[in-house]
Amino acid sequence: MFNLFQDIALFSSLDDEQRAWLQMQSGELTLDTNEILFSEGDASLCFHIVVSGMLQITKSIEGHETEIDLLGPGMFTGDIGLLIGVPN
Repeated sequence: MFNLFQDIALFSSLDDEQRAWLQMQSGELTLDTNEILFSEGDASLCFHIVVSGMLQITKSIEGHETEIDLLGPGMFTGDIGLLIGVPN
C-alpha cells in the first residue's frame, strides 16, 4: 500500500515519512461483487482508494439506480465529504 500513495497525484508531494504515517492510519477492505461500500446520505468517515477491481458509483434517479462513475485502481472516493464534512 505504501507505493499506492506515491502513485496518486493527491499524495505525490508527501515525503516518505508522511506516506509511512498515512499507511499506518490506513486499513484494507475487500468487497464482494455487488456489495455496497456506502449509501448516499451516509456519514463521510473514510477516504477510499480502489486498489484492484472496479468500484461502481451509482445514484438513485427517479427510482432507478444509475451509474454516475466507475472507479479503477488508483482512483478514490469519499474525499469531498470527508474534507468538507458533508454526507456521502
